[in-house]
Order: sequence, then structure tokens, then C-alpha cells
Amino acid sequence: MTYYLNKNKQSTQSGSNYEIHKEICPYYYNYTDGNNFIRLGVYNNDFDALAAAKNRFPINAHEIDGCAHCCPSIHKK
Repeated sequence: MTYYLNKNKQSTQSGSNYEIHKEICPYYYNYTDGNNFIRLGVYNNDFDALAAAKNRFPINAHEIDGCAHCCPSIHKK
């Protein structure tokens, strides 16, 4: 599965995080314009995608989580 990181930080009400989405997610698929998302790559699972995103953006690592809809296993509750 291909994963993407939203460059736009969520609102405070939604957690103030940068969210990881799968390419099949409606929140990625319906709102992507090519400028708001960074392609992280192809991973076997959500945890590998999260680790890759945190490794690639260490300054923001504490602000990265998964989409509640397509990556619930890595979504901060």
C-alpha cells in the first residue's frame, strides 16, 4: 500500500497532527491536489509507514499520526 503524509497540520480540535493516509483513503483521495501531500512510499503496514515518516521528519515526529479512518492502528486517540 502507498502512504502519504499531509503537509497541512490538523486543527487543534482534531489533534494538531500531521496525518498519514493510505492512497485508498477518501480523505486523501478526495482532497489531494498534489501539493498538500508528501509520498512516503510503499509499506506493508501502518507501523512501518509511521516509522518512516518519523525518521524522515524527526523535528515533527511527535506530531505525526495516522488517519482515524484508514490508519486507525496508528491514530492517536
